[in-house]
Amino acid sequence: MDIDDFLQYLQRESDRKALSLVHHRLMDNGYKMQAKHKNLGFDIKYSTKSRKPIVAAHYKKNKDSDFELHVRPLHVAQYARRFAELSEHVRNCCLQGRDCVKCGYCGKAYEYEYEGVNYLKCQFICFNFCFTDIEEQDVDSILRVLDMELEQIH
Repeated sequence: MDIDDFLQYLQRESDRKALSLVHHRLMDNGYKMQAKHKNLGFDIKYSTKSRKPIVAAHYKKNKDSDFELHVRPLHVAQYARRFAELSEHVRNCCLQGRDCVKCGYCGKAYEYEYEGVNYLKCQFICFNFCFTDIEEQDVDSILRVLDMELEQIH
C-alpha cells in the first residue's frame, strides 16, 4: 500500500497536505508505515523497530467525514516553550485535551510547562496532541511539532 491509497479518502486539501508532508518527513527519517483500510476509512501508524508509534492517522467516513492526526511527543518537555511559534489552533491542540488521571493504562503522562502553567496530559487513551479540523496555516505548525520531537530523538 502506498500513501496515495489513503490520501484519496480525504476530502479536504489541508488534510491531504498535512498527511502527505508528515508521511514523507517520517519516511525520510527511517520510519515505517503500517496501514490498513478499516470500514470506510483507514488507520496508519508510523514507527521504527525500537520505538512505539510516533504518529498515527485515522480517518472514518461518517456524516462528518472525520480525519485525525495524532503525534506522540515523548520529549515535549524539552520544547514546549516553543509552542508560541505554532498556529493558534495547533498550539491549542497541544495544550488542551484531557489531563492524565493516572489510570494505570499507559503508566506515563506528558509533563511539560508552557507560559508558567504545568501540564500533565495522558499519553495514550485521551487523544492529546490530536490535530483535527486542520487548516492551511496549521500544516507548517504540525510539521514543526513533529520536527521538534524528531530533533530530540536523533
